[in-house]
Amino acid sequence: MALYKHRVEEEYKQAEEALREKEAFNFALFEYNPVETIVVDLEGRIINFNLARKKASGRPPRLEI
Repeated sequence: MALYKHRVEEEYKQAEEALREKEAFNFALFEYNPVETIVVDLEGRIINFNLARKKASGRPPRLEI
């Protein structure tokens, strides 16, 4: 039983690490994309934007959180 628990814990740690790597990759794709990108919710409120948008306007758009 202890061996099984150890194996499950090890797989969980590996899955967590893989998820962190994917999140970092996706963040970099979004944040450093040279195309201005703004993410809005279903009501049209800005919920996120990338560095290109911040640089283009000189100030970031107002977030509606």
